[in-house]
Amino acid sequence: MNYKRLIMPVLILSLIFCTPMYAFAANDSSAGTASLRLEYNGNQAAQGDGVTVHVVARDAADLYGVQFQVKYDASKLELKNANPQGDYKDFGGIRINQTEGTVLLPLLRSGASVTNSPTVAKLDFVARSTGNADISIEGVKAVTSESYINANGYKDLKELAIAAGGALTIRIASEPDPSPTPSVSPTPSVSPSPQNPTPSPSATAAPNVQQALQELEKNLASDNPAQALTQLTTLLANGTGKYSSAEIKQLEKLMGELQQKLQNNVKTTADSATGSITLDQDSLTKSVQALVKLSELAASHKLNLPSGKEILIRLTDSAVSDLLVSSEQAKLLEDGKVSLVLENAQGAALISPDALSNDKQTLLQLTAAEEQSERQADKRLKFVSGLHLQISTMEDGEAVAANIATGQVQLKVTYDAAGPKAHKLGVYVWNESAASWEYVREAKQNDGQFELAAGEPGIYAVMEFSANFKDTENVYAEAQHAIEALSAKHYMNGTGEEEFSPGKNISRAEFVALLVRILGLGSVLSGTDSFKDVDADAWYAGEVNAAQKAGIVEGDGVDFNPNGKLTREEMAVMLVNSGLLKAAASTTDKFSDDDSISDWAKDAIYLARANGLINGVGNNNLLPKSNANRADVAVILLRLIEHR
Repeated sequence: MNYKRLIMPVLILSLIFCTPMYAFAANDSSAGTASLRLEYNGNQAAQGDGVTVHVVARDAADLYGVQFQVKYDASKLELKNANPQGDYKDFGGIRINQTEGTVLLPLLRSGASVTNSPTVAKLDFVARSTGNADISIEGVKAVTSESYINANGYKDLKELAIAAGGALTIRIASEPDPSPTPSVSPTPSVSPSPQNPTPSPSATAAPNVQQALQELEKNLASDNPAQALTQLTTLLANGTGKYSSAEIKQLEKLMGELQQKLQNNVKTTADSATGSITLDQDSLTKSVQALVKLSELAASHKLNLPSGKEILIRLTDSAVSDLLVSSEQAKLLEDGKVSLVLENAQGAALISPDALSNDKQTLLQLTAAEEQSERQADKRLKFVSGLHLQISTMEDGEAVAANIATGQVQLKVTYDAAGPKAHKLGVYVWNESAASWEYVREAKQNDGQFELAAGEPGIYAVMEFSANFKDTENVYAEAQHAIEALSAKHYMNGTGEEEFSPGKNISRAEFVALLVRILGLGSVLSGTDSFKDVDADAWYAGEVNAAQKAGIVEGDGVDFNPNGKLTREEMAVMLVNSGLLKAAASTTDKFSDDDSISDWAKDAIYLARANGLINGVGNNNLLPKSNANRADVAVILLRLIEHR
């Protein structure tokens, strides 16, 4: 079966782009012809009801892969969900266009079944307005699992001739039909086989939404999350088709409150023998099961929850805060894909169940990192706050350090957001072997905390970095702030130990190197298509090559002029080519010296201004041919970072 997995993407693409539409249109309606039909349990629905339509393949033995489009009357029906059924899986992305009233379904069978008449997909609609709503299938293309050697000598899959059934018409009335009869899309000479009936949502009387939401709120207020979850399950049994947007918002708020209660519902006990705390098995099991159920309800009804499946454990601020997780508990968390969140006064650690041992006890330790005076070799760094994370497995009563994979632990380290020097803060991890602090560029700063993926256990500290340049005291305030911020983010270095040289003109290579670092582009080796005047051994070669590959710079097609001084209009073009700017440019509000702007730079300049990156200098002049100095570049690059 491995070769099928390899060639199926090529085959599906070739069917989409290469197979002429008339290849399947020639199928007649004689008995035994494979067809794809629509079936609905009834012939009418009431306005506001849910409408479930099944897509069924008839006389289609060994239907391995199929792609088709369903077209529906968008003025009468709103499509809520389109899901594969049985052994069929989404292949290549189901695409819904609510405006056009279409849904494209590329499906691939994952099992070995060759059922003659499988149900391949289910479509969940809501009846929007009264009248006759037509639904039809078009553009059906299919293959079997049978292979053959094609003209090019490769294994390929055989096409399956399959016809689209006729249109299905559903009458939408203002009141429910007391005696609905099943409806199917017509296919002459093909008798419909009985299907397991899907109850129409209109058959069950929906509870009063507001009353039900109020009852749910009462259960949450009485601190009864188990009862609240049971009530929520009943409430959503009829779907959310009749809910207003305000009611959906209220429901999501209550579900968020329920999730928070379930996350905080696990009891812990102190183990005096080990000095650790342990998780109560019964409350952990109930909380994991409830969180999984809540997550499934949210996913099936397209509702949003504020966070993932997590169990929150608040640790004390004592010298050692340890949590001991048994192998059985690790398996329970892994099966439910539920993470542990350890929290203390200086932050939190979200630990994936994949980081826990399935055959040994796992010891998790999260403590507040104290002042790191013994590790303050770099005088430019000042400790603010930090976390010390340790993950170990217990072997013969001893804690043995465990390795973790990238992405298995997420950290949040807090700091005082009201402090005046927040722009000088960053996260550093202590490298024990090198006896030095390493800057964590990937840490994201937001509202008094840094968030980052921990590549390994250790000490993670928020530090204030002060470059202490002696020649920046007299620059304008915004430039002073930008120089401090970009130095602290380790994007811009000084020209000397205590010099920044704010008035020095910047070269084209220097600016490109800065821009590439900020964009996070990797260095690219020189090749045959590299600029002729960029030496492969030059310090900036990797960054210029990366910028060329990303379309940020073009040079003159042959040379880049790396040592040339950067002009303001050249800088604007490179900023726009970075692809981060979205606001539209103004075509009427021009700079006073617009006539001196090069034609190739005008669009970029006004787009950069519309996004707040560049401004005029005195009397609304741009001075496009003037050289850009290091202070101005720092200001503009910080604006770009904040714009992201």
